[in-house]
Amino acid sequence: MKLLFDQNLSLRLVVRLADVFPNSQHVFQLGLDRASDEDIWMYARDHEFTIVSKDADFTELSMLRGFPPKVLWLCLGNCTTAEIEALLRGHQATFNACSTIQTRARWRCCKSRNISIQKCKTSNLFLPGRTKRQPV
Repeated sequence: MKLLFDQNLSLRLVVRLADVFPNSQHVFQLGLDRASDEDIWMYARDHEFTIVSKDADFTELSMLRGFPPKVLWLCLGNCTTAEIEALLRGHQATFNACSTIQTRARWRCCKSRNISIQKCKTSNLFLPGRTKRQPV
């Protein structure tokens, strides 16, 4: 699974996660740091990346445009790069398993200690801990 990190995430994540998410990139490395969300979306689609962002914009695009690409929305607020790295490492197996399913997938990761992993086949996979209003 190749991740494409949005500009709101640290460039260091590419190097720090290279052992578990090889061939991942940051929009800055690809010259997309000033590109529109639409351009980043198309690049991710054309190059088989999963978009990782702290913005809801890509999740909204996935609702409008469908699959691919897949989107990992990090709803973490202010946090360290180490916390993001730990979250992605901790759920690497789930993300990789879901990446092979040829349907729309959006993941929403929130800061929580109660981890509840739902089936990958749904159009939404929220990690960790879902609330009553989040679909499964």
